[in-house]
Amino acid sequence: MVDKGLGDVYASPVEGKGIRLNDPKLIPVLKRCGELGLLINIHIAEPIWMYEPIDNHNDGLMNGANWQVDTTVEGCLGYNGLMDMFEEALYACPDTKIVACHLLNMSHDYPRLGAIMDRHPNLYLDISARFGESSVTPRATRAFIEKYQDRIFYGTDNTPSREMFQSTFRLMETADEHIYDGESYHWSYYGWDLPDSVLEKVYRTNALKLLSGLKPVSMTTGGGWKINDVEGGNSSEIH
Repeated sequence: MVDKGLGDVYASPVEGKGIRLNDPKLIPVLKRCGELGLLINIHIAEPIWMYEPIDNHNDGLMNGANWQVDTTVEGCLGYNGLMDMFEEALYACPDTKIVACHLLNMSHDYPRLGAIMDRHPNLYLDISARFGESSVTPRATRAFIEKYQDRIFYGTDNTPSREMFQSTFRLMETADEHIYDGESYHWSYYGWDLPDSVLEKVYRTNALKLLSGLKPVSMTTGGGWKINDVEGGNSSEIH
């Protein structure tokens, strides 16, 4: 489900406008998913700048203008309304594991996101498609990921390419500064410099635990475990 304010965007064959995750008709479905051990993957909102006025006070203007959400449309919940709705669903289904993609579109406010994580131990996050937003606050991003390292997953939500993957690895694994990688829209990026132990969880073992229940296998090789250490297209070491 993807809800940016008006309800499920991609519902088919019936239009999803007005259908929310906390809908009383959906809650039994979510609870049953928990009973069956099925995961729910959810896209809630967009970065907050898409809901703010597109003017010189909008810190994410150059991206926000392209993805603006018209909050004046009847039935649009707006950013905070979406988050309240999402928490209602989490409270109603405490035994269902829910993965919110894109860091729940809240990487601008890690204290608020952390408070939500603390209230709902069944909530997990992926970091896909929010590297730009997260890489302007590298210290806060690192601290947040370290704190919730057992509940965060790697992802990209981008067209696969060597350059794209290497860009994400560089941001996660190094302390490089003032990076422009060709994808930056107006902010320069800064590496998060995550520890190897955290990288292994985010890249792989968290997903193994949640998806398969298999006992994770150590992937340490030689001088330290980092995907960025694999060169020449040889991916055999990271299966």
